[in-house]
Amino acid sequence: MIRRLLTTSALTVMVAVSACGRPAENLDQTGPAPTLPEQNETLIPPMKIAKPTGWNGELPTVPAGFTITALATDLKIPRQMLVLPNGDILVAEGSGGKAPKVRPKDVIAGVIKAGGKSSVKGGNRITLLRDANGDGTPEVRTTFIADLDAPYGLAFVDGNLYVANQDALLRFAYQEGQTQITTPGEVLTRLPSEINHHWTKSLTASADGTKLYVGIGSNSNVGERGMSVEEERAVVWEIDRLTGARRTIATGIRNPTALAIEPT
Repeated sequence: MIRRLLTTSALTVMVAVSACGRPAENLDQTGPAPTLPEQNETLIPPMKIAKPTGWNGELPTVPAGFTITALATDLKIPRQMLVLPNGDILVAEGSGGKAPKVRPKDVIAGVIKAGGKSSVKGGNRITLLRDANGDGTPEVRTTFIADLDAPYGLAFVDGNLYVANQDALLRFAYQEGQTQITTPGEVLTRLPSEINHHWTKSLTASADGTKLYVGIGSNSNVGERGMSVEEERAVVWEIDRLTGARRTIATGIRNPTALAIEPT
């Protein structure tokens, strides 16, 4: 009770001090009809886009008792990761999207957006990292699966690896400890990929492993391409892991880039 009263008192003092220090001439900047500055219209709005750069050896700050190290560098646009039962780490590397430029402003926007994008091309592959002794330096780094189409979501169930390309959900048979898969993946189901304004396909498995869930983004920001191209977009699919049969379980989700199962 004392702590609660002290907190309330402190907030009261802060509010009082704040109210006393507010200049009277700024009151017209609040309320339903604030005074706004004059517009300064220009042909091209002034923009400053940060250039993507590397970390140059810098590391984030971590809590006491933790250490951090770069497990892998020079990846080709890493997206999602998955830890296999034996501790190997898979990294999906890719970049997709096939949205056509249908308006003049699409061309202009493309040039502007390019200033904030990395010049690195997506690897369209899955890289395997193996750090058997846990020292933060992988003894093995190899291309696990090559020649994919913008891979993103990853899941592992019952000895099979599932990869969500931008256009299909693939299944690969896996043997523990292997460092490369060269056999083409089996297409469990095709995924909507026409235009692909939001191309990433997130993926997770149900707790019992019988179902897979794929997040599929919309084909526009505000329906500017027409609603016909939004069919089966901005949704989450539930897919039978054995047959590939699917149903939509969620709609109206603009860009579901990550999915997870609530454990309880």
